[in-house]
Amino acid sequence: MPDPANPYAAPKNAGTVTTAARRHGADLTGLDLDKLRLLRGKSYHLNIIGGFMAFFTAIGVFCLIIFTLDGMNTDEGQELQIFACVIIALHGTAMLCAWLRPAWGRTPLFIISILGLANVPFGTGLGIFAIWALQGAAPLFGPNRYHHGDLDGEYQLRSARPSLRHIPPGTP
Repeated sequence: MPDPANPYAAPKNAGTVTTAARRHGADLTGLDLDKLRLLRGKSYHLNIIGGFMAFFTAIGVFCLIIFTLDGMNTDEGQELQIFACVIIALHGTAMLCAWLRPAWGRTPLFIISILGLANVPFGTGLGIFAIWALQGAAPLFGPNRYHHGDLDGEYQLRSARPSLRHIPPGTP
């Protein structure tokens, strides 16, 4: 609460660890700096994977438009159009799972990453990267997940102030 004598004064709890970390209701006080760094890195990796999936979705839409405008009305052309729609749907689902992170999002992202291993060299690299990023990323999915902004803000705050490197759980 600001001081009545100074309405522009900062609140009494300004600068505490939990003000940056509780935007989404996340309690990050039980995480030590190493675990916080790991989860922050996994969150960055999932954002990168979502970006690549968005890029592949755009390529799929472009190919579908080319197939449609090219006048491929043969059976082979229709098969290519159906295949392009399936690829667009798979990459679009993976993109949404990586960015929105619903509770069920790890499973389709993992399956699409495994399917991508066969597409040498880009799919293989992205598939290996995604499988590695999904290992230990369970706290980043679901309704009670740690949000990227919370992890990033808490990590920057703790790494800037050595006295806050380890905060016991339940600290206000």
